[in-house]
Amino acid sequence: MPSAFRAIFDELDSPVWIVTSAHDNRMSGLVATFVMKASIVDDEPRVLLGIARHHFTHELIRASGRLALHLLRSEQCDLAVHFGLQSGHDVSKLDGVPHEVKNSLPWPEDCAAVLVGEVEAQFDTGDRTLFLCRITETELNSTGTVLTMSRLLSDMLEEQRHTLKAQLQADADIDREAIRRWRVARPVT
Repeated sequence: MPSAFRAIFDELDSPVWIVTSAHDNRMSGLVATFVMKASIVDDEPRVLLGIARHHFTHELIRASGRLALHLLRSEQCDLAVHFGLQSGHDVSKLDGVPHEVKNSLPWPEDCAAVLVGEVEAQFDTGDRTLFLCRITETELNSTGTVLTMSRLLSDMLEEQRHTLKAQLQADADIDREAIRRWRVARPVT
């Protein structure tokens, strides 16, 4: 079943989002694998995203209750690689990245769009926390083509793809055990 499951979702070409957050003079970001619109009400915009619990950015979102979602332009592959192939536990991901701080959140420059969110609710799924966020600010900078996962993978160097694959496998191993522990520990409803 996993190969068929993966094949189904590989048909979808998701846009690439960077999620940033900050708390107590610490800031970081990551490439998000799950971001979706969660409201059809224009004057009450909401987004639902899932962030793995072992990432530094997760810690910042939980502590601050705020985040910024940055939709990348098609030519920003290097920015996605920068945020996707290193750990915020090990390096300051914003070092060397042109950015500004707006409303206490880091904003990498020249992204296609930015959504600022305040966490309204969260749900633990074992491996991730799903954050339901009220969007408090939006900025649309470009109506051009956005970076998608297929474009990112095709533009990456072979060594980068290899590193990404290894990191995804390591994350999957962590996530698998977290999901199994969660399933055993959660109360039956």
